[in-house]
Amino acid sequence: MEKNLATSEEVEECLAEQKQLAANNRQTALSDLLVEKGIVTRRQIDRIIKSMEEIRPAQQIPGYQILEKLGSGAMATVFKAKQLSLDRLVAIKVLPKRFSENPEYVERFYREGKAAAKLNHPNIVQAIDVGEANGYHYFVMEYVEGHTLYDELIAGKVFSESEALDIAIQITRALVHAHENGLIHRDVKPKNIMITKDGVAKLADMGLARMAADEQTAQAEAGKAYGTPYYISPEQIRGEVDIDFRADIYSLGATLYHMVTGRVPFDGPTPVAVMNKHL
Repeated sequence: MEKNLATSEEVEECLAEQKQLAANNRQTALSDLLVEKGIVTRRQIDRIIKSMEEIRPAQQIPGYQILEKLGSGAMATVFKAKQLSLDRLVAIKVLPKRFSENPEYVERFYREGKAAAKLNHPNIVQAIDVGEANGYHYFVMEYVEGHTLYDELIAGKVFSESEALDIAIQITRALVHAHENGLIHRDVKPKNIMITKDGVAKLADMGLARMAADEQTAQAEAGKAYGTPYYISPEQIRGEVDIDFRADIYSLGATLYHMVTGRVPFDGPTPVAVMNKHL
């Protein structure tokens, strides 16, 4: 009903028939009756079941009503939800169960929430809450109605100089705020830049962010390349310990290049090949 595939009358009719069949010792699934009557297709039922399975982790989080899945990546799934106490829309990022057993993934997940919580800026997606419920780790943040810069680029858009500079200036302000608070983002790229329907650019995903003064983390990550190959800075590729705000400036520059030319600064058959071209 919520997906407008069947009317309430059609569902009630099938429920009544299901009850009648049960009285005659014939157990029939509601979905089978809906398909049998031609109200929905089996493929639609399968999609609904898959969708329900995808949102089940987020349904375990008290105080929030899950509305829909927004997207998923290698590290997490993001849902659109309503925060019941304040009656407002939020986005909830949930760490998959398979990663919850890995302390490194869990630590990185909470680091993102804590890093975002230190920041309060109109060009940064605002953190709201982070925690664990029923075995699921979650991060609640501001819901941004819009799309990513990446969405526009893969659709083939090449930005004019003024359009690109407007976005770059907004993200620069976000980075200045982050850097003033001692944070390095380390993954500035089109996928991490949200554009609202009013044209406001917001920096998102602090998953790789760390404090500039965090020597312990810097030493632990020494020699490892953290970032996205198309936009990563040379010092990140080399796994240098003393990475600072200049790494974010480089990545923003690579993003700006992509906006005005329609292509990434360097391309190659493998991530390593691309990164070598940055050096």
